[in-house]
Amino acid sequence: MRTYKIAAIAVVALALAGCSSGHKTTVATSAGTVTTDTSSDSKTTTITTQNGSLKMGQNAVDPASLGLPVYPGATTADGGGWSMQSKEGGGQVVTLTTTDSFDAVEAWYKSKMPADSEAMNMKSGDTASAIFKVGKDSDSDQSTIMIDGEKDQTTI
Repeated sequence: MRTYKIAAIAVVALALAGCSSGHKTTVATSAGTVTTDTSSDSKTTTITTQNGSLKMGQNAVDPASLGLPVYPGATTADGGGWSMQSKEGGGQVVTLTTTDSFDAVEAWYKSKMPADSEAMNMKSGDTASAIFKVGKDSDSDQSTIMIDGEKDQTTI
């Protein structure tokens, strides 16, 4: 039930954020106060409640801050990423793209990630996917790199 309340607050906040480029808006709801703050370039929005915060957009996450190798020359995808923090923990996701081949990107990560961290690698026709995972499912701190390749682009 708590997840639905947080989702509802996020929807209201996103609606407000879409209407307020470069502005900060605060709304009182039955679940508490919701503040949205959209950057002046409209590329990043931060939503803050008493339970935590969510930052999303083009500049929401610095890939270098993740503590994982960043493929040389990869750029932040249009959607950017998100960063969430609450009392229970947090997480960050960023999407990068490169025109380099899947094979080149996968080989580079294989050389940079811990041995045996490649949890999946599959190819079918013009598409390919690989997953590198650090940490066990039972660990509170885990890191995952997902690589998807198509003809002209590789997404990390």
